[in-house]
Amino acid sequence: MYKCDNCRKFSKPGDKLTKVVVSERAKVYPPRYKEDEFGKPVCIDNGGEGFEIQEEVNCCPACAPAEA
Repeated sequence: MYKCDNCRKFSKPGDKLTKVVVSERAKVYPPRYKEDEFGKPVCIDNGGEGFEIQEEVNCCPACAPAEA
């Protein structure tokens, strides 16, 4: 059981929870390095750009959008 953040009603036991993203932010990830057996840094991940979830709400099946 959970409380819907949209309609403020409690769910029935067994109802499926849907998390809806309200806002997200852009994020730049730096490259990551690891030392090899000789102590030399080796790039294991080039980093990049992406998005992080900033806020999400719990919704019941009645309040959740159809595409979620």
